[in-house]
Amino acid sequence: MKHRTSLQYWGRFCPPPLALALLVFGLSWLLGLVREPLQITLGEDNRLDQLYLTTGFHQPESRVTTEANGSTVTYRWAKLTSYINLPWPTEAVPLKATLHLTAPRPNRSPDRGGTTLNVTGLLEWERLDLGQFDLTGLYEGSDYTFKIPLHLRPNLALLVLKFEASDLYPFSVSRDSRDLAVIFFSLTLEPDYAEFGWRGWLATFARPGLLATITFCIWGLASLILQNWREALLLEAGAGLTLLLSMVLWPLAAEPLYAAWAFILPLGWLLMALAILFSRRAIHLPTPFVYVATLFPIMPLAQFAFGRLDLYSLNPSSVIIGLYLCALLFSAAIYIAGNSAATFEQAFVRTTLVASFVSFAYAHFSLWQVRDSGFKAYYQVSLFNLTLTEPVSRIFNEGLLALCLVLLMKVFGGMRQGKHYTPAVLFLALNFGQITETISFGQYNLVVLLGLILMVRWKESGRVTKAGIALALPFVLKSYFALLLLFLLEKGRRAATIGGFVFGSLFLLALSVIVNGEKALPDYFSSLTAEFKQPSLDILNQSWWSFLGRLSLAEVGKDYNGRLATWIMPLGYVGMVVAIVLTVYLIWRNRCQTEKLERVRYLKLAALILLSLLIPNTVWIYATLPALLAILAVLLALDPPPTSRGQLFLFALTYAILAYGGRYNFFGDEAFGLARLGSSYRFFAALVLWILCLRSLGAARLNLTEESPQAEITVIPGNAP
Repeated sequence: MKHRTSLQYWGRFCPPPLALALLVFGLSWLLGLVREPLQITLGEDNRLDQLYLTTGFHQPESRVTTEANGSTVTYRWAKLTSYINLPWPTEAVPLKATLHLTAPRPNRSPDRGGTTLNVTGLLEWERLDLGQFDLTGLYEGSDYTFKIPLHLRPNLALLVLKFEASDLYPFSVSRDSRDLAVIFFSLTLEPDYAEFGWRGWLATFARPGLLATITFCIWGLASLILQNWREALLLEAGAGLTLLLSMVLWPLAAEPLYAAWAFILPLGWLLMALAILFSRRAIHLPTPFVYVATLFPIMPLAQFAFGRLDLYSLNPSSVIIGLYLCALLFSAAIYIAGNSAATFEQAFVRTTLVASFVSFAYAHFSLWQVRDSGFKAYYQVSLFNLTLTEPVSRIFNEGLLALCLVLLMKVFGGMRQGKHYTPAVLFLALNFGQITETISFGQYNLVVLLGLILMVRWKESGRVTKAGIALALPFVLKSYFALLLLFLLEKGRRAATIGGFVFGSLFLLALSVIVNGEKALPDYFSSLTAEFKQPSLDILNQSWWSFLGRLSLAEVGKDYNGRLATWIMPLGYVGMVVAIVLTVYLIWRNRCQTEKLERVRYLKLAALILLSLLIPNTVWIYATLPALLAILAVLLALDPPPTSRGQLFLFALTYAILAYGGRYNFFGDEAFGLARLGSSYRFFAALVLWILCLRSLGAARLNLTEESPQAEITVIPGNAP
């Protein structure tokens, strides 16, 4: 009889993934007991205090202390009313909070009081009176302590500490136009063990519970995606170690993120499982479409988890959550009922498209309300310097949208390999949020998209001269789209293609001179040189260059006008050259033996469009609309088997990130701490999708050294160009 080892014996009752999550739970609980108190130092160079401050605080300042070493201390002046947010589980246990502050006044001695500070805690509808202090004006500041009671109930809402001062520093003395009431140096939070009791000790499990949940859910997601138990366990171990280190090395940056990720990851795990089940039943729908439609609601749910979405009001994001959750629940009910594949597919398509049309219409209605405050005639800065009024611009863009939808359905829709692609095209287009912003704010991105669609349509039908002319339109508006010439020149009649492209470009430039006069050309070429200047670090800019720039600063704001680090521009050019060379190389490797494969042609198209959106100096969020064409191309490229779950998951996630919402859904005008990375989230999505295209191109070259007739895609005549 074979004897089991102790590890095998215990593994039957506590599987390794669960055991690893429990280990993270135990270690994080011990670390929480022994680590230093959490101190929020206002005005520090890393600007991490901004993660906890909301309104009422001015820009950071510093002063030299009176100590012998003459050290420097940072602080912020606060207004009459100011706020500090504390995330759960930071305030789960009873806390002793120590404020280090001062309220100097010219009409009294520094060691005398006179300014009253009231401290109130606000949590949803609850109001807690936490203390009242008589402040002195000592140069070094004084400590004032108050207690924050137990908050055991899990909550994504923040505990808001409200500070109300009784008077201001006299303007007649300061000559400072700001409201100056109190100087805040720091806020220190430490467990108040005297107030714990059994409920307080129970609350110490809050943070470990969140970290264990995150760790275990990462294993769950990885096991579904990778379908490899060992690799998933390795990822879980890495995630657990990272979370434990975050408690010690960067607690201020990580603390506000624990609850949000513990909310998002279980939902992501559930949606991924649903996507797998739904794709097995929906055999006549493109598998990537099923994944995208199922995983799309994760974005508004993440927005809610990070405190950027109010579910108690009617807004485009809350409408999306309600509609898509209803669609998924209805589809799940049909799936559980065991209906046929045709019945399930019909229910899935109808519910998701109804949700798409309604959310699209509501977003249109909401942004149409933004008139004088939000509308800008972006056509004025285009090549032809057109001045369109608000109604004319929006009606013109609506007409362009209708034309683009019709053409997209003709190019990418219809029946292919027995699968219905038209619902997928409609879903991906209607949920692409930049369409709504383009129409509502008078932008010309639909003109660029129309030119690219016509280029693909005419190229696929063999009219290469017209395809070259069509490419000239996006080229003169966004010069980096010249890279798409590589897509047009992959096979014969190259001279006709180049001739059409040159003719179209010269015609549009000549038309610009006719409309705008002789200065049109100098103005146009000077605008091209702007691509080589210092990039804007505004979060609205999602380029490779702005990503590097935001990493180099402790705090990012749209009004930053300082010089960037010297390493940014050289590294930016190196990255741009490497990306171009790598893309061109893989396209060249697939030039002959895969010429007849529709899948490879679409991968080339997607890779070049995404490259055109990655390497420019400036890529505003609303200018990423051409990525829709790349996404549709990847949809067709990924659907023929075999396609791994990892590729399908990445495709669905990158679409959701690129398509969902606008500028202020996740970030405002500033970013600090880990948000400097997160603020480039659309850049990361485009980068991942581009890498996915290149990887698929490389795999196509390896797998197709000999042409395989079975690999070709069969298109039913009359349903595709």
